[in-house]
Amino acid sequence: MATGIKVRRHVVSISNHAVHSRILDIRTQKKLSAVLTWENKKANIEAKLKKYEEKLEQKKAEYAEKIKNRVAAVYKEADEKRAMVEARRGEDLLKVNTFKIQ
Repeated sequence: MATGIKVRRHVVSISNHAVHSRILDIRTQKKLSAVLTWENKKANIEAKLKKYEEKLEQKKAEYAEKIKNRVAAVYKEADEKRAMVEARRGEDLLKVNTFKIQ
């Protein structure tokens, strides 16, 4: 009878080992699942960040173009004013010369 008890304990001990092993496997799977979920969230956040960065770069380029257009408009207006001043100066010189001649 003593050997029967040992066999039972051995069977129980193997059974406990299998249960503990299974519990460990389940815990490991849960932790791996949590890591995978975190990686997916991280990938989604990185994708959103990239999208925002692209939008920001686009807005930056649009704003730079707008500023370049404003600068060009200022230079154009300055050239037009300069031309008007030169034209008036020419007219005034013509009047002065005409006045001197008379």
